[in-house]
Amino acid sequence: MFRSRSSRADLFTAVLAAIGVVTAAGCVSSGVLQGPETLPPGSSATGIKLSRHGNAMSAALSYRMGLTAWADIGADVGLSMVRVDPKVRLIDGPVSVAFGLPLSYNVTARDISYGNDEKKWVFNGIAGAHPAVIVGSQRFYAAVAGSYYSTRSGWRPAGSPNDLIAPRWFSYGASLGYRSSFSGPDSSRLVVELGYFHFPGWRSILVPSLSLQFAL
Repeated sequence: MFRSRSSRADLFTAVLAAIGVVTAAGCVSSGVLQGPETLPPGSSATGIKLSRHGNAMSAALSYRMGLTAWADIGADVGLSMVRVDPKVRLIDGPVSVAFGLPLSYNVTARDISYGNDEKKWVFNGIAGAHPAVIVGSQRFYAAVAGSYYSTRSGWRPAGSPNDLIAPRWFSYGASLGYRSSFSGPDSSRLVVELGYFHFPGWRSILVPSLSLQFAL
């Protein structure tokens, strides 16, 4: 569990790394990048998250704070996305269980070609809901998650054919993760995760993810 303290050096390092990383990409990650535990009330943590979806890269700054003994909430911000991530711990013990319901909004851009080599850029807002059940111990966790995406003008997953453009999409899958403290007890944490997600009508993809988390 995170404690309510951190070195300024850790936080400064996180900010410097995030400046370079987050400007590179901003799509919504399918992974959970967290275990079932919740932060104590008054505690908070910040960090960066990186994920790869086929040929697409996701990067975001993250912040999380404890609300009650059984609930916390987080937020991720990328170049073109924002995600709010509430989580409730249902069972506490050597193996804990939690339920999360992240909500996201992502802006994408694609070009449409016309005659005489003319192109027009179309910007599209995508709303998403990503319910997940997370089960795990202090170091290892597993999650079963789904995602539902909705947009008014049509969207397709990155890398899919143009004829798959649709106003609504959903995916489902599972993730396995490992967490390790690397800068003193409970002060900073590295999270590594591998997810497998299926988009019906398109394909299944592996999603490797990485997160650096720093207690405040």
